[in-house]
Amino acid sequence: MLLDDGGEDALVGATIRIGTATLDVVKRIERCVMVNRAHPGVEADREVLRVINRERENSLAIGARVRDPGVIAEGDEIKVLASGD
Repeated sequence: MLLDDGGEDALVGATIRIGTATLDVVKRIERCVMVNRAHPGVEADREVLRVINRERENSLAIGARVRDPGVIAEGDEIKVLASGD
């Protein structure tokens, strides 16, 4: 999933609902070197991971565990049920 406005780091430790699914957001996820490699239609660029390191402390995602399975659809909003604070 992609968030339109970022802010995913603030969700770590929270319980959220997206669509009818409930998730526990457990951690930030570090990027691997794959972002530097060439992909069909995209040339290799070693600067990509350097920027992620510098601007995002090498993290570019969050990881969550499914608490209650459900259906998630494009455009569903994230509702914070319990804060991690």
